[in-house]
Amino acid sequence: MRQVGHRESDAILGAMRQVALAGGRPLSYADTASILAAAHYLLRRPDLTDIDSLPAVDPADLVSALKADRDLAREGVKYLAIMALVDGVLDKQKLTRVLEYARALDVEAGYLTELVEAASGHMAWAIADMTRKNFDSVISRSSDGIDPVAGITP
Repeated sequence: MRQVGHRESDAILGAMRQVALAGGRPLSYADTASILAAAHYLLRRPDLTDIDSLPAVDPADLVSALKADRDLAREGVKYLAIMALVDGVLDKQKLTRVLEYARALDVEAGYLTELVEAASGHMAWAIADMTRKNFDSVISRSSDGIDPVAGITP
């Protein structure tokens, strides 16, 4: 990923914090560690040590910060989606917040559909879709019409 400016990285990290705070709960250790790790390793912001210093970024603010860079907007939504899972469960309130940001940024992605389906109790569908996409990545093309078991069995 290209170098991201402080305005854009603060907006993404601030939105991640807002997702973590969804539902009025306090930040967990996993939330804090995830945001700091994203700052350090993904957005190259090792200087950020206090996530309370991040701005409270709503969807419109994130659109304003990222509107010029569609690729960064898509990448940012991935970071937000992770926040719905960092405590080891798929948090529906956090996912709802992620979807608000995704809609505002006009980002649609298969992983968001999978998260919605999983949160709706459709785990078999979500697992089947993830399995199909994983198989597609292994064969480097669409697996439509191929029996995945026959395709990988020696």
